[in-house]
Amino acid sequence: GNYYAEKGVPKRAMEEYDNAIRFNPNEWMAYFGKGELYGHRDLVNYIENFQKAASLNHGTELPDILGSLAYGYHIAGFPDKARYYSLEKLKLDGDSVSYFSILGLFEMYAQNFEKAKELFKKCIRIDSGNVYHLRELGASYMYNGEYKEAFKYYYRFTTGLEASGKFTLNNTHRIGFVYMKNGYTKEAKSYFDKQI
Repeated sequence: GNYYAEKGVPKRAMEEYDNAIRFNPNEWMAYFGKGELYGHRDLVNYIENFQKAASLNHGTELPDILGSLAYGYHIAGFPDKARYYSLEKLKLDGDSVSYFSILGLFEMYAQNFEKAKELFKKCIRIDSGNVYHLRELGASYMYNGEYKEAFKYYYRFTTGLEASGKFTLNNTHRIGFVYMKNGYTKEAKSYFDKQI
């Protein structure tokens, strides 16, 4: 199932996950894989499969499963459930940065930008080496129409990534948009081209 999921053959991956469950109904990884395949397309099955995986797994993977559950409930419109599973994840892994980051994303998606900015700044204070919090902070400012502040954080994010030798294409169009709003049209085009 994982092989076909990675190869981009979701129908075959689903068949293999179902085979695994038929042979071993307690195989948490098959439910986890199915949950990932459903993604945003089918939140009911996404949540159902991650719920089943969480009920079967009591190992080191459980915090990640709970994080996926929190995300699913949030996207489905159940913020209280999302916060519950985020807190359960925190209790298991003690990762306060991840916890504040997840809550920050929830606030940003709910358009509570001031609260989102506060949470992402808290993440940066705790873990200043993680540039991805700069990206989310930049996005919070961008969505709130504060393009000068957004530029400041996106600039720090992109230079931090380039210094590390890594670069992610996720959200590159948003970075380009903020550069454009601040008058950097050549750089904006470069980011738009990267996204394309």
